[in-house]
Amino acid sequence: MKLSVQTKLILVGAVVALFILAVGLVGFWQVRSVNEVLTTSTVNHANARFNANRVGGLAGWFNVLHSEYLLNVYADKAALRDERAVQARAIADGLTEVEKWATSPEERAGLESVRTAYAAFDAAGLAMLAAQDAVLTNRQAYLDLAAAVKDKRKALREAFFDRGYTAVESAYWRMAYLEKEALWQYADAAHFQEFADERGAFRAALIAADMPEATRAQVLVRWQEYESTAQQLVAAVDQGVEAEAQVAGAMVTYDGLRNDLLARITVLSDLETQLLEESKAAAAGHVTRALWILVSFTVVGAAAVAAGAVGAARLVKRAVSALVGAS
Repeated sequence: MKLSVQTKLILVGAVVALFILAVGLVGFWQVRSVNEVLTTSTVNHANARFNANRVGGLAGWFNVLHSEYLLNVYADKAALRDERAVQARAIADGLTEVEKWATSPEERAGLESVRTAYAAFDAAGLAMLAAQDAVLTNRQAYLDLAAAVKDKRKALREAFFDRGYTAVESAYWRMAYLEKEALWQYADAAHFQEFADERGAFRAALIAADMPEATRAQVLVRWQEYESTAQQLVAAVDQGVEAEAQVAGAMVTYDGLRNDLLARITVLSDLETQLLEESKAAAAGHVTRALWILVSFTVVGAAAVAAGAVGAARLVKRAVSALVGAS
C-alpha cells in the first residue's frame, strides 16, 4: 500500500516525538534513582552517624558527672544524681534516635553492641557512686566518733583531775597527746596502736593509784565509756579503708567499661561513615550513568530527527517535482 506524503510526514513526526518522550522518561527515571540514593541511604547514614557521635559526647559529659561526684566538687550529691539521671535519659534517647536511621543488619548489630556496653557502663557508674556514698558516710561516722572520743575523755578527766593523783594525770596527758596524733594528725595503724597502748597504760595507772575505791570505780566507768568509743572509732577506720578500696576497684571497672563503650561508639560511627561514603559514591555513579544515557539518547534522537528531516525534505521535494511535472 502506497502511503501519501501527509501520512509519511505524520509518521516521521511521531517517531521524533517518541524519541523525545523516551529521552524525557529515561531522564526522569535517572533523576528519581539519584534522588532515592541521596534522600534514603545517604540521609540515613548521615543521621545515624550524627546521633552516634552525639551519644559519644553525652557519654563524655556523663563521665564528668561521675568524676565530680567522686572528687566532691559539689556538696549537693542529690543534685548531681538528678543531673546524672537526665544525662542517662539523654543517652537512651540518643540510642533510640540512632535506631531510627540504622536499618541494615550490620548497623543494628553495632547499635546493639553499643547498648550492651552502655548498660554495663551505667550499672558500673551507679555501683561506683554507691561505693563513694559509703566512703562519705564512713567519714562522717569517723568525725562523729572522734568528737565523741574527745567528749568522753573530758568527762573522764572531770572524775579525778586536780585531786593529787599525779601518776594518773601524767598517764592521762600522754593518752590525750596520742589521741590527737592518732585521730587528727596521722590516722594510721601505728599511731592507733600507740593510742591503744596509752589507753591501757592509763587504766593501769588508775588501778595502781592510791585513791578511794568509789572514786576509782567512777573513773573506771568513764574510762570504759571512753575506751568503748575509741574502739568503735578504730573499727570505723578499718571500715573506711575497706570502703576506699571498694571505690578504687569500682573505678577500675568503671574506667574499663567507659573505654569499651567509647570504642564501640567509634566502631559504629566509622561504619556509618563508610556506608555514607559508599552511598555518596553510588549516587555519583547514578549521576554519571544518567548523564551517559541522556547523552546517548540525545545523540540518537538528534540523528533520528535529522534523518526524519532529510526524509521529509525528500518527500516534499518529490511531491513538488511531481506537481511541476504534471503541470
